[in-house]
Amino acid sequence: MLNESPVIRKEFYLVLFGILPSFFMYLVSKDALYVKMALISTSLIITQLTLQCSLRVTVAQYVQILLLSVILYKLQGNVIAYSLFSSLTCAYYLNLSRYGANLRVYASFIIVPAFYLSTEVNRLGVANNELFDTYISHIPFSILPSVVLSFFTDNLRHKANLGKHYAEYNQLTVSVFLSVLACSIFSHYFNWQHSEWILWSAISVSTGEFSSMKKKVKHRLFGALLGITIGIIISIYMPTNDAVRYLSVALIPLTIPLRNYFIAFSIRCALTVLSVGPIAQIDGIAVDKISSIYIGGLIGYFMGFLVINARLKNNNANV
Repeated sequence: MLNESPVIRKEFYLVLFGILPSFFMYLVSKDALYVKMALISTSLIITQLTLQCSLRVTVAQYVQILLLSVILYKLQGNVIAYSLFSSLTCAYYLNLSRYGANLRVYASFIIVPAFYLSTEVNRLGVANNELFDTYISHIPFSILPSVVLSFFTDNLRHKANLGKHYAEYNQLTVSVFLSVLACSIFSHYFNWQHSEWILWSAISVSTGEFSSMKKKVKHRLFGALLGITIGIIISIYMPTNDAVRYLSVALIPLTIPLRNYFIAFSIRCALTVLSVGPIAQIDGIAVDKISSIYIGGLIGYFMGFLVINARLKNNNANV
């Protein structure tokens, strides 16, 4: 057992282990898509550790990530189909948290890598007829760390640790559905280059509780400003090359296990800036990042606010 500090948990070291195969393949092949796949590896490992689940559950999560990413990739040209599918998918998976608090982790780490992978494959220009070959050649390395980890843990129980159970209606489901629907339509209408940033910002803020929504909005707004500023300052003095760029991408998942959300999110934003490359290109990506975080956060907060208020009014009317 690795010693834990107030900031870094043992998951940090295991997530670091998770990115190694993908980053090694990038160093060998110089294919940037391998680095992108590291998010799948770390998502699987974090879920393994949180749910204390067997490899069978991890494989099921892995298959769902792949299937969703392919469907999302195929639907990106149809705004109605993409928006509805995205909204229903996110609402369905996050609604699983009703049956156990830890299932929010499970749901989040299916949604995030699936959306991220679908947009990155599209952004890198992978054609429809090349999709199968691309997945076959890149994807297997993303599950390898989880397979290795399963041999060194005793997570062979038949029942995963789902966490606290919520029997009542979960406001999160409706909030997420409306938020994702609004974000998808907004991204398509304005041809937003990084729609996944808007989407995840909205989902992160839509918690279904006033207090946690306010806290998340504050952390994301100030964290984005701090992280992007630090990233720009570092990039001025750091030589830019592909190795630095893709190492920055690979290190982003290491921020997920950090206990302090504000610090983790700030570092994540700084690494995003460093992953851009030449300083001349950073202004555009910094504006996109901040705009996406703010727009998504405001959409998520607004939709969550409406749903909670409607719920409170309905409860008062029934009293």
